[in-house]
Amino acid sequence: MTTVVILPHPGENAVFFEAARKLFLSELSLCAARLDAPGENVRECMLGGVKYYAVDMPRAPLEADLLCLSRLSGAYALYCLEGELLRPLPLLRRRAFGEDLSAILKYSGKTNALFTRWMLQMAALSLREESEPLRVLDPVAGRGTTLFEAAMLGWEAAGVELLRVPAHDTAVYFRKYLQQERWKHTLREEKRFGAPTWDFRFAREKEALAQRPGRLTVVCGDSAQAPRYFGKGRFDIVLGDLPYGVQHGSVAGGAARERTPRALLGACLPAWRECLRPGGVLALSWNAPTLAREAMEALLRGAGFSPLDSPPYRDLAHRVDASILRDAVFCVRA
Repeated sequence: MTTVVILPHPGENAVFFEAARKLFLSELSLCAARLDAPGENVRECMLGGVKYYAVDMPRAPLEADLLCLSRLSGAYALYCLEGELLRPLPLLRRRAFGEDLSAILKYSGKTNALFTRWMLQMAALSLREESEPLRVLDPVAGRGTTLFEAAMLGWEAAGVELLRVPAHDTAVYFRKYLQQERWKHTLREEKRFGAPTWDFRFAREKEALAQRPGRLTVVCGDSAQAPRYFGKGRFDIVLGDLPYGVQHGSVAGGAARERTPRALLGACLPAWRECLRPGGVLALSWNAPTLAREAMEALLRGAGFSPLDSPPYRDLAHRVDASILRDAVFCVRA
């Protein structure tokens, strides 16, 4: 029996406080079940007065296990527990970009990058079949935090944003970042069914740009038209942090802004389902006081999704501030 111990990201406590524990344990539980030799007894532990997370494995982790563990959103360092000592294990990040890609850009109402990273990993671990690179669509992209976090992982990222300013700002920022970091890249600006579109291809080397480039696409348009912009069955994951109804409201079909995302979901869920491949995962977070979880799950079932309800997906609501109690739901396209 081998015990793998994980030192959490130093930003965890500053962002989620006590909520970080249940979120990370949910993610680690899904990861443990996917290891080559599945782990068990996922838990929080204190060693020398410092908080760690731990999982027991029947043998020492293989490279594939380390890749899975290293990709956890809150993993800062990995160790094997040997008696009272910790032996470091290699952290196999294999990230295309550094954390600065999503961290540099600051704006009011920005979703925290660590939470976005957690959402992406929970969604990826929920896929029945996973192949690289994963293709991710954010249908409420804002200024691109989800797109940048997905690009960091080497995944194909696409987003739809209704408002011109944040969509344009996302494209401008990403282009400047690629230029400053000296990435080889191309940018095609076009219109897809009348919607302004910025389509990036990028790579470290010229040969890779021609043969296997990364891709990030931003469309300024109506999320209900996403299948027209990208095609049907294209994405493995559709992931959105819905407007909380505090600084940002929801808009559907040209209507006035609303605190609740109900109208937005009613208008867009069929389109988001069309964008997903069979077995793909829809992941949504929202401000729970604006829409009860039971109502959210009813909307999802009515649109052809199957909400996941095993223990790692339960009790995910957590306080962000005095006016936001954020919850998250993960479901599979039936």
